[in-house]
Parts: sequence; C-alpha cells; structure tokens
Amino acid sequence: MAGTAKRTKELAEVIASYLPIAKYHGINPRIRVDYPFVEINDFKFNVETFEFEGTEDEETDDLRDYIRKWGIRIYTEQPFKSHFSFY
Repeated sequence: MAGTAKRTKELAEVIASYLPIAKYHGINPRIRVDYPFVEINDFKFNVETFEFEGTEDEETDDLRDYIRKWGIRIYTEQPFKSHFSFY
C-alpha cells in the first residue's frame, strides 16, 4: 500500500477505535477525516504538521488525549482538561 493511502487507512482505524470510547464517556463529537486533516466539532488539526485551528472544548481534548498513544501529539495553549470522573 502506498504511503499516503496507508497513513489514511491507519488514521481512519485510530478514529474508529476512538468512537466506542467517546460513547463510553457519554460524548458524541462530530468527527470528519480528510487526510491529513481531522475535524472534531469546531477544531481542525493536521496529523502531519501538527498545526491546528479552531475552538477547543472537552470533546476535542478527549480525542487529542486518546491519539497521543499513536504519536499524534497536538499541543495547544490549553492544557488537557476532562469532565469525566473516574472516582
């Protein structure tokens, strides 16, 4: 599989694996993937350059936190915050 096609497939798999976790957290973010861009609600980022724009919220933070384990690290001025409690 060619480079971009392989990365597109892998990104789709990462996002698909996140959806059940989002549901478990009780959130239903709008996510659209158009490689190399991912849009979640009103926030958009590039998985190759790590550039981003838009409005962050707890749902965008949840996805950003999840994708870090695949090396996709989108660091913004806003620290990660979560309203999900594990206590």
